[in-house]
Amino acid sequence: MDIIKNLNKGVGAAATAIIIIGGTPQVVHAATNNKPNVIEAKQISKSIEKEIMNESPVQKIKIQALKLNKDEPSMAGQYIENEVTYTEENGKIYCSLKILASDWMNDIKVKVNGDEAKCQLKDIGKTEVFGAEHKGAILKFEVPKINPDIKLNMFVVPMNSKVEFRIVGEENKKTDKENNQKETNTNSKKNDVVAEQNNKANTEKVKDKEVKNEDTQKKEEKTEAKDSSKEKVFDNLEDGVYTLTFRAYKIENPAEDSMLNNFFDKKAKLEVKDGKKTITFLNICFADGLYDFRIETNKIFKESQISDYGNKNPDTEKYPAKLFKMEIDDLDSDHKGCVLAGPMGGKLSDYGKVTYDKANNYKTVMFKFNKDFAKGWNGFDSSESILKENDNGNLNKALIEIGLDTDKDGTVSVKELSEAKGRVDLSKKKITDISQLKALGPEVTELDLSGNRIEQLPKGIFDNLTQLTYLDLRVNKIKELPDGIFDKLVNLKKVYLERNKLETLPKGVFDKLPNLETVVLATNNIKHLDDDVFKNNKKLKFIDVSQNEIDSIPTTMLELNDLETFCAKQNRIEIIPQNLTKLKNLTWLDLASNYIEEIPEEILNGKNNVKYLYLAENMLKEVPNKIFEAFPNVNSYDFVFNNLKTMPKAPEGTKKTVNALPQKSPMNLKLEVKDGEIKWNEELSAFDILAWQRTTHSILGEKMPENVEEYKKHLNGKTALELLNKEGYEPKLKIIIQKKDKDGKFKTIKEIINDGNGSTVGSIKDPEMKANDEYRILEELRTNFYGDDQYVFTNVAHAKVEESKKNSTSTSNKQKENNKNSKENKIDDSSNKADQPNEKKKEQDKREQQNKVTNAESKSNKKATSIKEKKLPQTGMPVGSGLLATLGSAISGMGVVLMRKNRKKK
Repeated sequence: MDIIKNLNKGVGAAATAIIIIGGTPQVVHAATNNKPNVIEAKQISKSIEKEIMNESPVQKIKIQALKLNKDEPSMAGQYIENEVTYTEENGKIYCSLKILASDWMNDIKVKVNGDEAKCQLKDIGKTEVFGAEHKGAILKFEVPKINPDIKLNMFVVPMNSKVEFRIVGEENKKTDKENNQKETNTNSKKNDVVAEQNNKANTEKVKDKEVKNEDTQKKEEKTEAKDSSKEKVFDNLEDGVYTLTFRAYKIENPAEDSMLNNFFDKKAKLEVKDGKKTITFLNICFADGLYDFRIETNKIFKESQISDYGNKNPDTEKYPAKLFKMEIDDLDSDHKGCVLAGPMGGKLSDYGKVTYDKANNYKTVMFKFNKDFAKGWNGFDSSESILKENDNGNLNKALIEIGLDTDKDGTVSVKELSEAKGRVDLSKKKITDISQLKALGPEVTELDLSGNRIEQLPKGIFDNLTQLTYLDLRVNKIKELPDGIFDKLVNLKKVYLERNKLETLPKGVFDKLPNLETVVLATNNIKHLDDDVFKNNKKLKFIDVSQNEIDSIPTTMLELNDLETFCAKQNRIEIIPQNLTKLKNLTWLDLASNYIEEIPEEILNGKNNVKYLYLAENMLKEVPNKIFEAFPNVNSYDFVFNNLKTMPKAPEGTKKTVNALPQKSPMNLKLEVKDGEIKWNEELSAFDILAWQRTTHSILGEKMPENVEEYKKHLNGKTALELLNKEGYEPKLKIIIQKKDKDGKFKTIKEIINDGNGSTVGSIKDPEMKANDEYRILEELRTNFYGDDQYVFTNVAHAKVEESKKNSTSTSNKQKENNKNSKENKIDDSSNKADQPNEKKKEQDKREQQNKVTNAESKSNKKATSIKEKKLPQTGMPVGSGLLATLGSAISGMGVVLMRKNRKKK
């Protein structure tokens, strides 16, 4: 029995979702049908109805993605399937939605009719969006009925934010006007039936007449539209400036609008001069990810003039919009356009690689210029909002907005500030100057200044806030902290300084804060923390100093008995303090992305209460299996991107997991410093290690290569860069050469960017190199993934300049000579000279021998040119050089014999 046929034809579909498309957050909502769901079951017995429930009927309903607050197509529709599926299982109804880029979407949450629903995400393998390969998934969740309100909320990786949009069942898109028209038509049909019963003949005549009139009208409309499309309105425009509007539509379906309509302002500026037409478009959406935009003329995509628009965002250092200016002929005809955008699978390396017939990673679309142009130009519709977007804020206005202008005179006075109480929230107001806040009084307990543009903290700015417990200064541009800036905040418990531009901390910056429990200094440029920085903060529970350049862990941190969380990832820490086990309350330890080479034995032999341990992206050479006993409460261990030769194995019979592939050790990075030259080489490049990890899809059942041989099989004849580029990765390697100064600190002497050749060797000169100088090479790998810049890892190698063998030999001989002279004073100079070889004569003999060897080599080279240098499997010694070395040795021996004979003759 076909169950679907028994479902009422009026049943519609609904769904709501949050997804990202093209960089614009949109919400997807499926509207409900006003009519109740009805099953026509007049002839169906109860036993058949029961059978229907057990057969799990499937109902698929087409959907369309629309913007959250407008009935306009959303770009979200490109990243989800255009239908949802409803099924019945064990008396429950489930909705399934296919997501085409689940690898871009994390933390998916679903709400049905306002209540959070439990959802399942099932991987379905590889999918393709805009020609780029992605991972797909089916999102399945329970619903109380077909057509509920469904909202999805998810974090989208390329956007680094949460987004949402709505979907609507195509059967439910009819407007009230259309429904009213349908009702009118229904009533009209009823009247026609009555008329037919009374006078059938007359009715047929009327119908025939109406049909003829309709046909005639359609033909006239079609002809009129045809004539209108051929009308030439742009050919004879006078020189000047004009305002155009346009429509972008899909090549494969001209009736369907392209999502690119949402990328640009609705207006375009047309400039006509001497018959040449130039059009300027304003890109208003995801400007940072739209790399290129062109419209063809005579089937040629000429390069557009691209310029930034608006004011640079002082927080992100990026502009909010872009202008694309191009020359286009024959505006009366439709033209093919193309865009290169990160969210659509485009990469910067693809720039300009497009032709009329081959788009490559560009996405094509058709453009039609509307004929209702206007002379003159009043600007883009979006100009005002864009130009104001990055304006600096006004502190007085912000204070009024939070209600501190108690007398409503338009100005917040010193008295009004001093009377402020409780929480003062001035976050995200674009404020630059906060000197006025010095008047805040002691009854303020929380002050939030995050997300502003503050560069300087005036001295004494917080001195009156003696009852303050919470201070948030994160995401500003603060370069330094004045001495004593926090000294009066004796009750402060939490201070946030994340994402500023701090390089140093003043001595004793936290000394007067005995109640401090949380300090966040992450994402600054701090080079060093004094050992006594936390000496008076015994109540500290949470410390985050991640993403700085800190070289060591302060010793006073090891005296914080209440410490629960310590985050120091992505720094330059080389040593884990051995008495870390003293921190019995520590449960979270993040030391990932540092330069740590070993885990101290004291830690491995002890036990602690850490539950979350992060040591990936370090320089660890060994992780003994004792790690599992030392950290018994950790369930998941991550040692990826270290220098391990053997991998630790989790104890059998436990649920512990170990993630350790790939490692950096196959790179075998080496640094050599000698004779004023710094050389480096490696066996595998950093790009290889990235491809090893990122192009192996374990989620699709692929096995991660366990060694170099397996990795090379994975390459399958391609290079690492070819695999990475295919999957949207554009890696960039920064090579940093450093030299240790007299204070024992490494200072950068050279930076080199490698963003494509995959070279594993290099060298630079240092004319000031001398014996015992120490050098370090850092290979910092980052990658751009469809517009999202990601840090991957840093590899490190060291080298020290050795004293020359000549100097060391000479020194040794002199020492021996002195010792001998002190013991044998009776031996005169003449006998001593007779017993010891003459140094000058020795050097001369050596040069003569070398000349003979060189001459012999030059003669034999003519015969040896056909010999190819082949590497030996173990030593790597070339065959040709080996032969020459043997030949040279023989000739050298002959030379010594000849010289001895000559001496005897003399």
